[in-house]
Amino acid sequence: MRPKSVDNVNARFLNDFAEMIYLRLDNSGRILEANNFAKATLQPNPVGLNFSEIFVAFTQTIDPLQAAQNEMTHVPASVNTCADLPRTFFFSFFKVTEGVDVYGEASGTEVLTLQKTLIETNNELSNMTRQLQKNNSELQKLNDIKNQFLGMAAHDLRNPIGAIIAYSDFVMDEAKSLTDEQKEFLSIIKNSSNYMLKLLDDLLDFSKIEAGKLGLDLSRCDYVNFVKRVVKLNSAIAAKKHIQIILNVHEVIPELDFDSIKIEQVLNNILSNALKYSLRNTTVVVNMFMSGDFVTVEVRDQGVGIPKDKIDLIFQPFTRVSKQGTEGERSTGLGLAIVRRIVLGHRGRIWVESSEGEGSTFYFTLPVVAKE
Repeated sequence: MRPKSVDNVNARFLNDFAEMIYLRLDNSGRILEANNFAKATLQPNPVGLNFSEIFVAFTQTIDPLQAAQNEMTHVPASVNTCADLPRTFFFSFFKVTEGVDVYGEASGTEVLTLQKTLIETNNELSNMTRQLQKNNSELQKLNDIKNQFLGMAAHDLRNPIGAIIAYSDFVMDEAKSLTDEQKEFLSIIKNSSNYMLKLLDDLLDFSKIEAGKLGLDLSRCDYVNFVKRVVKLNSAIAAKKHIQIILNVHEVIPELDFDSIKIEQVLNNILSNALKYSLRNTTVVVNMFMSGDFVTVEVRDQGVGIPKDKIDLIFQPFTRVSKQGTEGERSTGLGLAIVRRIVLGHRGRIWVESSEGEGSTFYFTLPVVAKE
């Protein structure tokens, strides 16, 4: 039975609800109207195009006007559609006043195939999600075991390393008959032991942080005097390389709530890196200033700088700017990773600006908030 023209059917049904292509053509085959389903299905929007432009291939050459005059129905055609929609439609052609009405129904077989494919894909995604959750759980367990092992190993090794350092000091102080070569050997033993002890301390801190045990003990402190004290302690170390540390406080800084031990660890690490990678007879400048609701500490050195390919990795564990400092100082590669976690734990930020050969500037902020 011939469908009625769009003029005689419910236009709202064709536009809003029908899963059927409807096109109104003029006698030359140009598309004058298209329902919403046709616009959503055919690529590109068919209005204004010639009827022959929207199809990949008909099973036979089709002249819409001739097909309408012959009242051809159920003519299969492959349609340029979105990737997820059926491509085969069956078309019927009907002559109307000064034009042609075209109706296209999707292939039932392709619809069923598409539904089956979607169900299978959804099942695969569900299975992959479950497997991913299982893998994440197993990885978390392995990570917990790794952190536990690092913590236990670092803790158990600290005592014998400490004993090596103590006996090295004792021998160097008491054995006056040692040759210069023997003293040099003892010095190497002591320096290597100190490096190992620092590495063990960093491993302990890192394993605790990784296990979610940062444990901040916040208390109200005079932040300016705190920074002055830490800078003074590092100035003695800087003097050995004839490096001057200058502290500038640019405005009134309020008291802050922070963990003084942890923030001292942050500032010591940043300053020690500045000294480690700076040349002799240079200057390290520390600036303190307000940044909205935060206090910013800036540490600017005149050192070797950070390679461009390392800047994005500098706060990742076991990343080193270089193997050694300007006078052979070594780094564990964990310090800045620990520092970053501490600053983030205080709800602050930390970042670096640097150019290789031109020095580095580290910034970290702490919020101006009440303890509670």
